[in-house]
Amino acid sequence: MIEEEEHPSPQVSKPSTNTDTDSIHSTQSIRNEQSTNRLQLVRSYASGYSGYGPETTAYADINLKHTTTGATLGSVATNDPNFEVDWTDDNDPENPRNWSMAYKAFVVFVMSYATTVTVLYSTSYTVTVGKLEKVFDVGHLTALLGLTTYLIGMAAGSTVLAPLSEMYGRRPVYIFSTAIFVILILPCALAKNIEALLIPRFFGAFAAASLVSNAPGSINDIVVEEYRALAFSIWAIGPLNGPVVGPIVGGFTFQYLGWRW
Repeated sequence: MIEEEEHPSPQVSKPSTNTDTDSIHSTQSIRNEQSTNRLQLVRSYASGYSGYGPETTAYADINLKHTTTGATLGSVATNDPNFEVDWTDDNDPENPRNWSMAYKAFVVFVMSYATTVTVLYSTSYTVTVGKLEKVFDVGHLTALLGLTTYLIGMAAGSTVLAPLSEMYGRRPVYIFSTAIFVILILPCALAKNIEALLIPRFFGAFAAASLVSNAPGSINDIVVEEYRALAFSIWAIGPLNGPVVGPIVGGFTFQYLGWRW
């Protein structure tokens, strides 16, 4: 009897996972490389270089430019005087931060007082609502529109007059808008119907918005960083209390002089 030779049983081959693992590592490596290239480009933009990434990337031929200013160069020069205001000397008398302490205090007082009058004029209207209902024969909600239109006008005016102060200076915007605000008080006092009262209040508030939106910028222009918090605290006393003082002042005025005052 011939003994059969034992042959090893065929083994089932298992699929190798090396290829999949290599593919995953390759994909992650590509993604990391792309992220690094983008980060390098961002850094190159901040550093003033262009085309910092490797030439093999799609971002290498992008020309990025970074313009340095007088502050970053450590000199008094500026590359674009339309967007920066530089002073030839730290003691330049034209620099508002070099003004005398008395004049700075006066400016802070004027800014605070003007802003206070603006918001005071808004809430002083509320004490006359009952009288306006009888005089103009309108409902309560209609009479309250005088307060609503004023607040809407201030919101709309801030979006226009605040950028104008950066383009043409704060002083021209202050003078023009404050003059319009004062003039438009007269039509409100002489109104013969509710419409003649609401429309001037809206446009008056539109003009008065320059005092609310630009006054903080004026305070920041004249005060150094060391005393900035103190100056803003003093300035804010008036505007924050104006809505509270408005009904009080308006109530006495309405009681003794009438609603037109």
